[in-house]
Amino acid sequence: MKKKIISGLPNLLESLKEERENQIREVTVEHVITHGNTAAINGQIFFAEGGRLEFCDVYRFASTVKTAKIKEIKRYWIEQNF
Repeated sequence: MKKKIISGLPNLLESLKEERENQIREVTVEHVITHGNTAAINGQIFFAEGGRLEFCDVYRFASTVKTAKIKEIKRYWIEQNF
């Protein structure tokens, strides 16, 4: 599996656009949960030509300080209506 480093929301959205021929119309975040050195976010990505992608990212940080770097990300995607 290929690893890729992406920094910042604009770069994340651009990366998603590159991976999909279909342009992103909207990104909706449902939940953000944090505890200790772990955080999770889930939501949907809606595409201009139809279809949506459900996502969940789980982050593990190097420590619990506010400036801690991300140590690991696990991403789960479920494609809907394609």
